Amino acid sequence: MTHLKNLILSVSSQNLKTFFIKKIVSNYKYWMGGIITSEIRNNGRREGYEIRTLKGAKSVLASVKIISDISFNKYAVNLDSLEVSSLKAIMTAIEEKKIVLIDEVGSIALLSDEFINQVRGALSSQMPVLLIIRAGAKTFLNTLSSMSETEIYNMEKRNYSEIEKKADAWFEFWINRINRDG
Repeated sequence: MTHLKNLILSVSSQNLKTFFIKKIVSNYKYWMGGIITSEIRNNGRREGYEIRTLKGAKSVLASVKIISDISFNKYAVNLDSLEVSSLKAIMTAIEEKKIVLIDEVGSIALLSDEFINQVRGALSSQMPVLLIIRAGAKTFLNTLSSMSETEIYNMEKRNYSEIEKKADAWFEFWINRINRDG
């Protein structure tokens, strides 16, 4: 069975996304490079978001505790986190011939044209890309849906098992192909 190069998952539940990402990274980390976006919490309250590379580097993406000219809702936004840290992680994954994980494209990420260009570049590269999109990022999703070699699924609690199986099959296909083609 052949799988399209780019797999895009639209997810509305933060908990579902986090559970899925942990499983995927646990199972396939050796074969991947890229970025994960996660919440910064303090005493159970969300104070912002951070970007972590799969190699362990961290940077604050948005926070109530930083100062920036750019903001989203109550958060000040650190565009360097998107435009520098993520670019390096994404480019390294492509150079190392790894599956590229980009988690997640949401409202904050859409503030950066540079980041959007990075994502488009990765999707157009030779390497397969797993891209997680926050449900509601419809402008970006509409653009991506017209790309060839791209399959898009909406992940919800009711279809999680089905999407997880499709993602596992996609990973296995691309791991085998990367091993075969070098």
